[in-house]
Amino acid sequence: MEPSITDMILKHLEELGEQDFKRFREKLREHKVHGLKIPWSVLEKADYYDTVNNIVRCFDDNAVVESVKILEHIGNRNVAEKLRAEHKAYGSMLQGRRDDALRRYKDKIKQKFEKVKDHNSDWAEYKLLDEEYTQLRIQTKGCTRSVKPKLVRQRTVDNDSNLKDLIAPERNKNLVLKGSAGMGKSYTIRKVMLEWASNMAYCMFNYAIYLDCKNLMNIEEDISLDKLLFQDCEDLMNEEIEKVPENVLILIDGLDALNLTSNSCQIKTTNRSKSPSLHILHLLQKKELSGCYLLITIRSAIADQIPDQENIDQWAEILGFPEESIEEYFHKHFDEPEQATAVVEQVKANKKLLAMCETPLTCWVVCALSKSYEVTSDSLTHIFVNYIYSLLKYHNSTLDKKEAKTILMILCEMSKEGVENNKWDFHEEQLLNKFQNLTFPTNFLNKESYQCGVSKKIKYSFVHRSVQEVLAAVFIASNKALCRDFLNKSLSSPHQRDTIIYLFGLCKDDTLEPFQNFNLQCFTELKSQLCSWIKEAVKYLKKRPRDSHLLQDIMFCLYELNDDELTKSTMGLLEMIELYDIPLNKRDFLVLNYCLQHAKSLKKLILANCNLRRNDVETLLPHLRNVQQFTIEICELSKESVKLLSHEITRNCQPMKLHLSQTPASDGLILKCSSSEEDMKSIFIQNVPESIVFLRWFLHDCKCSPNQLYFHKLHDTVVVEMCTILKEVQCQLQVLSLKHNVITEQCVTALLDLAGTMVSLVDLDLEDCEMGDNLASLLCDGLKTTKIHTLGLIENALSDMCIPAICSLIEKGTLSTLHLYSNKLSDEGVQKLFQSKKSPSSRLKDLGLENCDRNSQSFNFKSALSRVTLASRFLRALRTQKH
Repeated sequence: MEPSITDMILKHLEELGEQDFKRFREKLREHKVHGLKIPWSVLEKADYYDTVNNIVRCFDDNAVVESVKILEHIGNRNVAEKLRAEHKAYGSMLQGRRDDALRRYKDKIKQKFEKVKDHNSDWAEYKLLDEEYTQLRIQTKGCTRSVKPKLVRQRTVDNDSNLKDLIAPERNKNLVLKGSAGMGKSYTIRKVMLEWASNMAYCMFNYAIYLDCKNLMNIEEDISLDKLLFQDCEDLMNEEIEKVPENVLILIDGLDALNLTSNSCQIKTTNRSKSPSLHILHLLQKKELSGCYLLITIRSAIADQIPDQENIDQWAEILGFPEESIEEYFHKHFDEPEQATAVVEQVKANKKLLAMCETPLTCWVVCALSKSYEVTSDSLTHIFVNYIYSLLKYHNSTLDKKEAKTILMILCEMSKEGVENNKWDFHEEQLLNKFQNLTFPTNFLNKESYQCGVSKKIKYSFVHRSVQEVLAAVFIASNKALCRDFLNKSLSSPHQRDTIIYLFGLCKDDTLEPFQNFNLQCFTELKSQLCSWIKEAVKYLKKRPRDSHLLQDIMFCLYELNDDELTKSTMGLLEMIELYDIPLNKRDFLVLNYCLQHAKSLKKLILANCNLRRNDVETLLPHLRNVQQFTIEICELSKESVKLLSHEITRNCQPMKLHLSQTPASDGLILKCSSSEEDMKSIFIQNVPESIVFLRWFLHDCKCSPNQLYFHKLHDTVVVEMCTILKEVQCQLQVLSLKHNVITEQCVTALLDLAGTMVSLVDLDLEDCEMGDNLASLLCDGLKTTKIHTLGLIENALSDMCIPAICSLIEKGTLSTLHLYSNKLSDEGVQKLFQSKKSPSSRLKDLGLENCDRNSQSFNFKSALSRVTLASRFLRALRTQKH
């Protein structure tokens, strides 16, 4: 048995004589570390053993170091040196063991993750992950601690480099990686583990731990956290990872498999042994291993069900393959280059199919179908049905027709039960009981072993969740009563809605054609039931108008069925399409475009933070004419694209608002266009290079005639040029906002010239423009002969020096509203402003003076402000009665 720290210190203290030991205790009672020391009442009569126990209890990891210091203080350098040397050797021995254990752990991780099995390959047929992995697109979103997540950055680079940027402990601690089924979330997680174990990336972490939530569901007994984390390497279980949690990366794959809202997760317990679900919940809540880095994957549609979302630092979403990766994927999955090239050409020739192949799972299915020489389609249901049929026909060629049908129906019933109960794994005993003497359908199921107590058990899952959902839809479509019950429950169960989409796809005449040999068909009233369901879904959506995922599911149902009359009537019921913070991939946009084609009287269209690109918007333009009110936001635009799109949009739709800004941390531009009968026409340009070029383009080429212009975060020469352009176009501008600019004397002169000639201009906002007293005085003197009613001079470093000019403007000008918040005005200056406001010639109603530096000893500002407010209300009341 190895000596402990206590044994080591005790061994060397026992070398001290009685007097030396007494001196050691006396020195120990004075010794303080981080404010902690051992009281003399404990040490006075303590023997060697008790003294050492008190040292370890008080100083913990520093027990040996502090003991050595005290030994040196009392002059026992020989004992101190021996203790130091033994401790050093002990530490080296422990470090060597840790290094060996970590090396074995990394080897085990590499062995586990370096090979992957294709979904429909034989049991022993594996491929290398590094060779099979194809780069994906990923998009990051804002922190959930804000009220509404905002799009932070658009990226189209490889997802490896994206994740390496995102997994930065100094910026984020909890990262959620979202994505729809088949987007490659699990492959990405496996790639992270393999790169860490191979010392290729993420080396800032001492430990990377992979937790598969589907496997965790099979652990029935309570276990400790370290046993849960180090299932793959028990040698590391004694590592005290709680002391350095920032060195630990935990990857939680498939969080949607766990029910974190169940009663078992609500139990409060202080026991170290808990259910795996409760451990995961505590990791999310930072109740266990607080400070570690979590990377979590989950389906997009149910990501909002993650508990304690305020603990999530960053959201990211996998958007699938960029177009160049689709071709790469096909070439990797065909042995013959000629066959791969032929399939790529076939896919590219079908724009709908190409859009669908952005999803990795669809690429995989198309590859499987192409190898079986099946014809592909633009309907996901059709593709999956053909894939299932190809497995039965080509990969189980020894099956007779009757047995194949029996196996198919068992699989369908299993799938339905799993979807209803959110169950995606099946125990071996359960399956053996179902199939009994039938051929076991290994091509449909993945086999996996898991530890259960001291023994190992076998479980199975479908090759992919979407295959299970399609099989469930086939079973439900054959039974009228079953279908009705399933539809009634589905609206409140997001995990069932993918199956509903496949039910709509099965209604198409040719979808179930491959299963005709099995006498499988949908019941006659299926379509009418689905039509009734979609009406109920629209009613349910109107109660939850911000549920963008439900809206998307409704549109996917319409697209899968492809019934023009149903789509027209449903879009008429919807009245509006509002999608917020959902990055739309090509297939999503394909579905949206199809639905908009059949929406002839849409009241509102809002696409905010949806990753729209130039090509997407160009296909939208014809539909905008049929929309009463729209808001679309286009990202990552070049200068030329902004010009082209703004010209086309204004020519087709005459939007009321144009908003141009720069993408944070990127050179791309964001163009937001809105149309509303209730709003004044406006142009908003903020922090954009060559802003004057865009302003001239909007006014001259797009023939915009705004009532409001917001020109923010620019520089002085731009302001002067802006005034020149506005005078040239002679628009009826009423509001001019120049916040956060640098205003010079030349700018003030240009603004006064503009205000003098443009009689429609009544509102001028110069917040945070670093004007100072001299420029403010110059401006106020010039504005006395203009029609300006509202003037904003917030946060301009103004003092009492400019009060005379402001008072003169109040008394002789046309001001009704003046904002002077956050300036350095004294109470005497404020008093003068109120005196000017009382002048018979003053028209001032609202005077804003919050956050000004005033001395309350000489003037009661609140009382004066209250009197002025009451007087203003009284005057307005009299004026109303007069009229």
